[in-house]
Amino acid sequence: MDTLPQAGASLPTLPRPCDSDSVIPAIRHFLLLILGSIAVTGCTSQIKVKPNELLSPAVGAMENTSLKTVKIAVSDFSLKTGKGADEIGEAKTGVFNMPTPIKIDEPANLMVSNAIKRGLSYSGFQVVGPEEADRILDGSVEEFWVDEYATGYSMEYAKARVRYDVILKDRTGKSMWAKTIEKFMTSVKSMDATDDDIPTLKRVLNESVAALLEDPAFWAKLK
Repeated sequence: MDTLPQAGASLPTLPRPCDSDSVIPAIRHFLLLILGSIAVTGCTSQIKVKPNELLSPAVGAMENTSLKTVKIAVSDFSLKTGKGADEIGEAKTGVFNMPTPIKIDEPANLMVSNAIKRGLSYSGFQVVGPEEADRILDGSVEEFWVDEYATGYSMEYAKARVRYDVILKDRTGKSMWAKTIEKFMTSVKSMDATDDDIPTLKRVLNESVAALLEDPAFWAKLK
């Protein structure tokens, strides 16, 4: 029969759990195993994203080969919001959905301008420097963010929003056309939405570039 520790004796030291994932509720753990869901657990302080993870090789655009000879320069967009310099979202990780920042090496404003450059290039335009350009596209990013609806009591989903202003200028710098581009998207519901954060932000970024390139008013100003 086990004996109790004598008075004054120190109790055995238990292993110190990490900050967020020390206890797994039996029901949630059972459901995760049944559904084959992979939760992001452990003492994660941040999630790092490579810039090219957010750039698709091509986006949709109107077909107008007569305008493809127009040379376009895309300036590095500015960043209006305090968010986006190195943090582009917040994941909810672990069983207790602890807030975890999503970090990136390249700021959001450059992510947007580079996505537009890639979209123009894949659409057949000549993307050049400002000294060679017939038109110059400038802009500023107001929002570039992804987070999750995750309460622990219902299915989760990622939600992403991209919003930026674009200004088309002629070679002298005179403004010809301007528009605010805004796109919002959510992922499908799942047991753990963290794996959907970056794909959802990627889709909404590409949808925003497609919205610009498919705008007839934008094409009209390229003539």
